[in-house]
Amino acid sequence: MAKKNPVTYKEFDIHVGLSYAGSEEQYVKFLRRYFSMIQGKAKRIKQCCEREDIEEYILEVHALKSNSRLIGAISLADEAEYLEQCGMSGNIEEIKKKTPQMLKSYKAVKDLFSFILTKEEQEVGDIKITPEETREIYNEIIGALEEFDIDTAAYLLDSMMNYELSEAQSEYVFRAKKNVVDFAYDKAMEVMKIALSTLKHEKKTKA
Repeated sequence: MAKKNPVTYKEFDIHVGLSYAGSEEQYVKFLRRYFSMIQGKAKRIKQCCEREDIEEYILEVHALKSNSRLIGAISLADEAEYLEQCGMSGNIEEIKKKTPQMLKSYKAVKDLFSFILTKEEQEVGDIKITPEETREIYNEIIGALEEFDIDTAAYLLDSMMNYELSEAQSEYVFRAKKNVVDFAYDKAMEVMKIALSTLKHEKKTKA
């Protein structure tokens, strides 16, 4: 009997993730960002559910759906898509009923590839990021939007929500993320270009 591929089954298909990433190196990079976001994003989704903040809830599960598909977490992406639809139809009862199970699935995904994270990356809390790293990711987001690579742009914007950013930068990222969800890609690009320019100004101010 042939051995079952340990990372290709209902919950996770590595081949899908590799097809999006284009290379193993880029795929591992996607995985690291995805897994480093899990604790912070799960907390935000739970809080939105408890507060019945449906607009923010839809935004968060939409990003989870897109990001999960990008790395090959197909089953989880389907769960997130269903709850996104529940949010759009105002089905709060179903959201409260199904969200705990989705979050359980979300956190379980981390165990599959937890070995790629450092101890610091697995700790709770926002991740520190340098201005140079922030600038690099901002440029990647703008480049993805220019190429209409919306999945990558949405994924990178969502990853930025998990980093320690200034209040102003967090607001720019949130606005661009919402624009992408609303299919306003030109507006998202404009916001990120402003964020990039103000990031340079912030650095000069701190110097």
